[in-house]
Amino acid sequence: MPWVAWLAAWLFAQAPSAMAASEPMWWRAPATPEVPWRGMLATEGTGVGIGPQIGLYPAFGAVGLLAAIFTHAAISHGAQNAARKKEQDEADRVLAPYADALRAWPARALWDATLATLPAESAPQLWEEQDPPKQGAWMETAAVFTLAQDEGVLVLDVAVKQVAAPAATPTENVVRVVSSPHDAADARAHWSADGAARLKSTAAGMLAHALQIALQTAKPPPIGGEAAPPMRTHRYLQGGIERTERAQQIGGDCARAVLRNLRGWLMSVPVRPAEGSPCEKRTPF
Repeated sequence: MPWVAWLAAWLFAQAPSAMAASEPMWWRAPATPEVPWRGMLATEGTGVGIGPQIGLYPAFGAVGLLAAIFTHAAISHGAQNAARKKEQDEADRVLAPYADALRAWPARALWDATLATLPAESAPQLWEEQDPPKQGAWMETAAVFTLAQDEGVLVLDVAVKQVAAPAATPTENVVRVVSSPHDAADARAHWSADGAARLKSTAAGMLAHALQIALQTAKPPPIGGEAAPPMRTHRYLQGGIERTERAQQIGGDCARAVLRNLRGWLMSVPVRPAEGSPCEKRTPF
């Protein structure tokens, strides 16, 4: 089944009641004009559950939540502000070949590409007012893309704030999406050709996928439904490296697993298909 049709079927079956009802689902316009991009630090992703973390920090909206995540990640790695900035500046050099193309691709262009990726009947409607919508469910997001130093993998972290109705209590979560490994001999050429077209389309596809996961998991489990899947150690691919995460598997297919980790966060990660078994990847990244 083509991946777009699969997403549409998945959303129809799994999305929260706010999406199924006649009330609109709004997506608040980006708070900043730029798309945040960063290079991956050497201290990231080196063990079970390693990566951005967050405790009970005051975070106002999705932007505040994501800022708190990366602030805490720096603290947990023992970095002082100046040293952390120097380390990140060094890591960001990996983005230099793409800088002009990404500078000309603002957040609104990413959002338009993301909405175009989704089936029209299930895509949220863009809300461009400063005040929250007074009718229907709505969500706001803050996203950051991280490119590995070998340029073999792209990682999206997106904080999602969802409100089921104007007077409802907001819920916040984080979704991480790891791109599938590519087999290009020249990773830089793979991403940068045609004005970084593949990097942009991959970013939009990953963000659309993250939104679908957030909407799916916003629906409470049915009363008397199946028991929650067990927590176990899952192996997944981050470029050419195998990582592990202690988590519940709540979805996926032969090429990708959707996990809920020990912090309650959501992850969509590529997995190695079973040897000898046919496998059709359902996502374009």
